[in-house]
Amino acid sequence: MDFEVALSGGTVSEGVVRVGETVRRPLRAHSPAVHGLLRHLEAVGFD
Repeated sequence: MDFEVALSGGTVSEGVVRVGETVRRPLRAHSPAVHGLLRHLEAVGFD
């Protein structure tokens, strides 16, 4: 099981953590739009 490691530094790191080999940040107001864009790009085969 991977544990969360809080990341510090930079100007927008509040709530950013590393879990295993991924970096995760809290959802923000624009997150649903970004997720929609990424799903669209995947659906059209963008690589």
